[in-house]
Amino acid sequence: MLLEKSNIEPKFVLPGSDTSKVGAFYDFARSITRRAERSLVKFVEVHKRNDLDYCIKYLNRLSDLLFIGFIFPSFAILPKWTSSSVFV
Repeated sequence: MLLEKSNIEPKFVLPGSDTSKVGAFYDFARSITRRAERSLVKFVEVHKRNDLDYCIKYLNRLSDLLFIGFIFPSFAILPKWTSSSVFV
């Protein structure tokens, strides 16, 4: 588990309380993802759609993944891009 490998105490984290720029980007991306999830849930309820459950689950898991990136910026999810890792 990531908490066991790090020296971070398990506690409630306020959005935007991270001081790193990377954490701020993860926090911003997560807020957009959560907004999209809420909009999709409303759409599903209004239009009585049951074929979009996987989309809702995907957005929820994406939000979780972005939260992990926010909490543990040293364990960044996105790859470290260098000039040698650019795909041509």
